[in-house]
Formats: sequence, C-alpha cells, structure tokens
Amino acid sequence: VLVEYKSIRDNYPLQHIDREKIVSPTKDLATIPMRRRSAVLRASTEGSRWRGKKRPQLEFMAGQVREVLESHPDFRSRPLNILDVGGGRGHLSNYLSSVLGNDVANVHVIDIDSRAIKNGVTDAKRKGLDNVRFGVGDASSSANVASLLTKAGGGKFDIVVALHACGALSD
Repeated sequence: VLVEYKSIRDNYPLQHIDREKIVSPTKDLATIPMRRRSAVLRASTEGSRWRGKKRPQLEFMAGQVREVLESHPDFRSRPLNILDVGGGRGHLSNYLSSVLGNDVANVHVIDIDSRAIKNGVTDAKRKGLDNVRFGVGDASSSANVASLLTKAGGGKFDIVVALHACGALSD
C-alpha cells in the first residue's frame, strides 16, 4: 500500500497545522448555502476536554470538508453524499449535517458498534437532523458500504471522511 500511494504522498506531503491560525469554519462558511448557521455543538465549560480538543477537531474537519465540497463538480447541482467511516456516535456527521443542510449534503455514518450508532441516531433525532443516516456494519466490507448506498437511494459517495479511525479501522 505504501508503494502504491507513494506518488500521492509525494504530491501531498504531511503538513503541520498551527491550531492558533485555524479560522473557525462556522465563521467562514459564507460560500455554502446554509440551512442552519448556528451549528449543533454540545455546550461545554471553558477549559473542558470537549472545548479544548473535540470541538476544534470538528470545526477543522468541517472546514476541510467544505473545501472539498466546493471543489466538487456537482456542488450546488445536487446534494453530495458524505460517508463517515467509523463515525461512532456521529459527532462529526451530526455537526456536518447541521452546518451544511439538506440542499448541500447527505451524511452517512457506518460503524461496527451498534450501541454507538443507536446513540448517534438518538442524538440526530433530538437535534432535528434529517440529512444524516446511520448504519451498523464493518466499513472494510464493500457489501456493507453498498447497503448504505442502497438505503440512500443508490448513487455513490462523493466524499469519505474518518475523524478517528482507530481499533479495527486503524490501518
């Protein structure tokens, strides 16, 4: 795999990203038509792990996804399909869903942990998010991913994200 993707690594080397210079994507999403400008993020206290680590990760990933969405040839002509691999409870997917809205993207989560998926579904319903869908399955199985696509009305995934690929998905 390393040999196969060497050209990609050479063209896109790892870069250090200074967290202090990251602009919050919720402040800089003017180019995407937004259904909900006030994204659904958990309330937290100053200095908490959520505010210090998790929230900046979600905001950073949303900014990265935004850039990919805007560069996609079908952007604004149809809702794009985003697959969140190993998305667990759906923190990233629910955040993307709330920020982007139905007219920009449909977000699909696949995770092997049925309890995490159940919690994610409950959270999405509680937040009124109707463009995020959850599926239990092994993301390394193309049959499970194809099943998600079938449930989503066929087609393909335009963007694939994995915020914390760990455990069985780490490699």
